[in-house]
Amino acid sequence: MQKPVGSETSYGEPTRMNLLTILIAEDNADDYFILEYALKAAEFGGRRMRARDGVEARAYLLGEGDFGNRAANPLPSLILADLKMPRMNGLELLQWARTQPVIKRIPFIVLSASRSTADVSAAYDSYVSSYHVKPSRIEDLVMLLKELATYWFEASVRPEIPASKLPPCSGTPES
Repeated sequence: MQKPVGSETSYGEPTRMNLLTILIAEDNADDYFILEYALKAAEFGGRRMRARDGVEARAYLLGEGDFGNRAANPLPSLILADLKMPRMNGLELLQWARTQPVIKRIPFIVLSASRSTADVSAAYDSYVSSYHVKPSRIEDLVMLLKELATYWFEASVRPEIPASKLPPCSGTPES
């Protein structure tokens, strides 16, 4: 039996997309459903974890509360976030993530309906990995997700992070 991604390194093996985890920070249930559908259509067989806002995403990344079990909630290989969310928006989540020693190495992709120059500039000023406007056609979203998966999980080389460097979970691990 294989160990879940995140139990030994934060990223897993880049060519094994079926073992990788994506954290999706998306408050809109319909948009999340479309992303789920598009990821399946793009043949991403990995784990998809949802956070409904930036506060929940931060708790997931830190392994706090309900996310304290890293076997069930591994550190993601990629963060895909909307900008416009309640409590903590995507930009605030990005800015926080870039201050965290291990988490700052995780590719952070913004997928937003906003084409605002101010939003795009603020994201890049905060060191977003890439910014994409949500396509209006599902076929275009599937193609975008395939391209992102190929780039981040197959074409690029990222540092491996030993388990000893992962942020400690502050929640009680589940049995």
